[in-house]
Amino acid sequence: MSVSSVVHELKTLITSKQPVVTLESAEEERVDNLLCSLAAEMGLPLFTWTVTQGLQRVGQSMVYGTNDPLVLLRHLATLTVEGIFELKDFTPHLAQPGPIRAF
Repeated sequence: MSVSSVVHELKTLITSKQPVVTLESAEEERVDNLLCSLAAEMGLPLFTWTVTQGLQRVGQSMVYGTNDPLVLLRHLATLTVEGIFELKDFTPHLAQPGPIRAF
């Protein structure tokens, strides 16, 4: 499948108001580049999250204290900005009662 067709499919999912889209890949850099392209095409900011860095808008500093999954989800619930949020390696945190409930 070409990159443009994957971007088109993801764009369709996002514009149809799918609240969560899951991507599973061993090629993190490729997914990062894909999401950067998609965000640019859609005119949306791209945010990434890791347990070690917390939430950060791509190219900017992290939001202090958001490396905890539950704090991250509480923070996301307060945001009024539209964007694409890439939560890397988040699935294991959904085994905990707090994060799964907040999610």
